Amino acid sequence: MSLFKKDIIYMLMVAIYIYLFIFGAFVWYVIVKLIPKFKVDFDIFLYIFGLLFLTLGYFIGKKISLMKNIPYINVGFPPFLGIIMSFLLSLFMISERLIKLRFVPFFFWQSEYFYFRESGFVGIGFKIASISAIINYIFYSKYKNSLKKNKRILLIIIILLEVFFCILYGRSRSVFLPALIIYIWYYIKKNQLKSLKNNFYKKKIWIIIIMILLFFILYRGISIFNRTKDINMTIYESVVLLSPEYKDLSFFIDNYRNSHLTELKKQIINNLYLVLLPEYVWEIVGIDKNKLGNDNLGKEYHYFLFGNYAAGTRLTVYGDLYILGGKRLMHFGALILGFFVGLMSKRKKSFFSFILSILFVINQYTVLHNYTITIEMAIIISVFYQKLWKYIYKSF
Repeated sequence: MSLFKKDIIYMLMVAIYIYLFIFGAFVWYVIVKLIPKFKVDFDIFLYIFGLLFLTLGYFIGKKISLMKNIPYINVGFPPFLGIIMSFLLSLFMISERLIKLRFVPFFFWQSEYFYFRESGFVGIGFKIASISAIINYIFYSKYKNSLKKNKRILLIIIILLEVFFCILYGRSRSVFLPALIIYIWYYIKKNQLKSLKNNFYKKKIWIIIIMILLFFILYRGISIFNRTKDINMTIYESVVLLSPEYKDLSFFIDNYRNSHLTELKKQIINNLYLVLLPEYVWEIVGIDKNKLGNDNLGKEYHYFLFGNYAAGTRLTVYGDLYILGGKRLMHFGALILGFFVGLMSKRKKSFFSFILSILFVINQYTVLHNYTITIEMAIIISVFYQKLWKYIYKSF
């Protein structure tokens, strides 16, 4: 167990898995008792085994990483040039949404007019902006006294603009999640010696985590209330939507057969490489991205479960793996995910490894091809921030 102590990334990986499936089971068993119309009885052991494979993979990966000090590539832009370039790139990538929204924040739009088609690079742009904002903040808090006034002012302006764009136009809670996790890591790292000796810091960490959870619940509640204008319906939907992945994936597994969604299997696999480039680039080489892949798997899953395309349903990455190879691939995927996170756990001087491990564990609740996007995004942002990250990491 000593291998797992003080490893925030492992704790995060397990916490997300437990929230999705173990806590999800608890929520739905309680709802079954309170609301008789929800009569479900799913095999919780399927998910417990998945958690065991996740931990086993992490244990193996971390053991290997401890055997040898694996080198990392220390290349990239100088710190301030990297900060500016990251901001400009994220602004360019999110500009598609800003233009379509006519620069009006998304919560001012009626829901029926809000949804529109956009490229996947918009989401990448917002996540880059969110991650950049928190890394810039950490750098500022560490070195503000040694920075020249003009650089200090420029850094503050960039941080505020990145936060401003993410809050007003980000639209998804997932935009904020990597930044919040990095802040928790920073807070624990900064107070590591104190936190080991003083219960006050341990309690403060839990307070931060609870505040983050309340933020996400409140964020979802506001979105539901804007749609329903009914406080009772808002409360009801907020409870029902707590960790729905357990219910949806379990129901899907109970009703899925190999003959179902044959075309969707191909689309899941094709998505792994199609998401790397925009649609117009694929058109140049004669590939129809929309025909070979599917940029909205959630709609297809919702149709399978509920018979309509009224919304999207997340089956998580484990759902995609189940479609491709059943329970065996689902558990093998958990083993591989845990292995790579464990392997990267001792390479936090590499910003690529640090940010990739965080995004890998967060991606558990998304679709499989998001792992391809995550690797692409981690490469991009590490080019901007590796040199700056070296200054941050050595300051602890």
